[in-house]
Amino acid sequence: MKAIVCVKQVPDTSGKVAVKPDGTLDRASMATITNPDDLNALEAALKLKDATGCEVVVVTMGPPPAEGMLRELLARGADRAVLISGREFGGSDTFATSQIIAAAVNKIGVGPEDIVFCGRQAIDGDTAQVGPQIAEKLHLPQVTYAADIQKDGDTVTVKASSRHCGGHTSVNQLELYDQEGRLLGDAVAYRDSRTQGMDAKLEQTMPFTELYRRTGIAKQPFNTVYQLMATPREQLDQAQDFLMIPDYLHYRLTGRKANEYTEASTTGMLNSVLADATARVQPPTDKGRRLKIYYMTQVGVKPPHFVIFCNDAKLFHFSYQRYIENQIRATFGLVGTPVRITIRQKGDKEE
Repeated sequence: MKAIVCVKQVPDTSGKVAVKPDGTLDRASMATITNPDDLNALEAALKLKDATGCEVVVVTMGPPPAEGMLRELLARGADRAVLISGREFGGSDTFATSQIIAAAVNKIGVGPEDIVFCGRQAIDGDTAQVGPQIAEKLHLPQVTYAADIQKDGDTVTVKASSRHCGGHTSVNQLELYDQEGRLLGDAVAYRDSRTQGMDAKLEQTMPFTELYRRTGIAKQPFNTVYQLMATPREQLDQAQDFLMIPDYLHYRLTGRKANEYTEASTTGMLNSVLADATARVQPPTDKGRRLKIYYMTQVGVKPPHFVIFCNDAKLFHFSYQRYIENQIRATFGLVGTPVRITIRQKGDKEE
């Protein structure tokens, strides 16, 4: 297990503050320190090292003199240090910085049990963007405003706090339960290495174009269909309930399992349903004019509200509208749910 800590060398604003004519900090004229929030991240990693014996690796992007900061952090207890340096990195914004650091962390290697620590924000920029961006680019689950971290077996529990709320969360995202309410296997993270290669495996059974037509799911390895694909078959055969993390927390608090979701569909999925429906039953005609349906989109969810654009709304007979409505209900599991359909002619504005 590794604890990878991202750190930054910043100007020491407690001493002399030098400013260039353009309003930016004159870093060359100022003393430097390790960003204070990053020292907090290192301390959390070292605490985890004391409890688990994990390796602590510190990583920074900066000029060659940042080596001195890394040596200081090694003296504080880190096991390894990595300096990412290059003239082409100068002036990087948060997007570029997170891209570079994420690439370095990926090169170091992030295993299923490894954790990446970042300080809340740097005192020179105060954006608090780089840490979350690194998590996104590495496809890792993230917890912000972390106050404490504990590892118990395969579960990492993070206590988080902010000005608005406090609490703790286990970094788990998907749980399966059998008929007796017993957890099947371990709760799994929304983004972890277990789903690697699952998209290619599923492609052998169902081409992605067909999967998208049926579900509208994006081809991202962390999506639910790939999580389930990576789950042992015997667990799926026994599974009676499926809970995402908000439903799981509700269950732990109340003892009642319930799934909360909102029905929303992509325009591509809706138009696929529309194409199948019109192929089975031709649109009506009136006095030699045939109804032409251009596309359908969803504009509301409570209740599900769909807008269909056509050449002439007067040709859209109520019986054909009911037919299309029934196809939508059958495809998206809306039987018994109120559905609103609005017919518009081409050129009308969408709601």
